[in-house]
Amino acid sequence: MSCKLGLSGAEATFDNPTVDPEYHEGPELLASSQRTLDGTLQTCYGTYKGRWQVTWSLLSTAEKDALVTELRRPSDLSWEPPSGGSYTVHVVPSPQVTLDPLGWTVRAELVEV
Repeated sequence: MSCKLGLSGAEATFDNPTVDPEYHEGPELLASSQRTLDGTLQTCYGTYKGRWQVTWSLLSTAEKDALVTELRRPSDLSWEPPSGGSYTVHVVPSPQVTLDPLGWTVRAELVEV
């Protein structure tokens, strides 16, 4: 199984993220309101955005480099998660990259735009 991540129309294909306690997929409520100085409600909104906390592990150096290159692009990315669908996302904050005896591990948090 695989997922796609990258610039729209030029996505790279990667193995699915590792299924572990670090993986989380779900909606996040974003809401805000603003009031004028006299207390009158000026704007109010609420919406749900997708958020994915993903981990890829046991990566070779080449796989890690390709994945980190996509995750560090300074633009919105196209993301096709293992559960299906296609989303426009950005990465917050920078991906975490670690090396262990079995290979590279990359953790990232993706938020729908």
